Amino acid sequence: MIWDISVRLGLITSAIDNLVPERDWLLMQNESNGLVATPTRAKFRNIRVALAAAPFEAGRILSVLANLDLLAVNAVEFEQLCQALGGPHALLSELTLFVSRGADRAELRAPGTTYHAPSMRVPPVDTTGAGESAFGAFLARLDLGEAPQQALAFAMVAGGLQVTRPGVHR
Repeated sequence: MIWDISVRLGLITSAIDNLVPERDWLLMQNESNGLVATPTRAKFRNIRVALAAAPFEAGRILSVLANLDLLAVNAVEFEQLCQALGGPHALLSELTLFVSRGADRAELRAPGTTYHAPSMRVPPVDTTGAGESAFGAFLARLDLGEAPQQALAFAMVAGGLQVTRPGVHR
């Protein structure tokens, strides 16, 4: 199951300790309350942590990087992260990155391998939320036990559908 705990910090520890089972996913956004405390607590409880890095601020991401299992960034954010770390070689070896590259493709940079999946070729109406939709779909498929490469391909379909309509859809 995927948990999105975006409540006051006092409730977060209780929710993690009492609601989220080990090995489930905790999904956070860079604007989440308790950005440092929550992943730290989750890792202590053996809960996997995924972070959608938008809106991107390198300093905030660096402060939690060690407690993440999966980080979603776009191509520009990926370059900014690499620059802040001193190069792509400095990324943690156990961290998996979901890198969206807009209308071109997405890639999954997992320890020891990189998968690529092309974006759907559709006439875009509104690109708002395309990366978030793709990342959410990817994480949902991973949670169902799908192989990362297949989950990435599915994510690109979700992102492609998102851009065919105005606004953000759930």
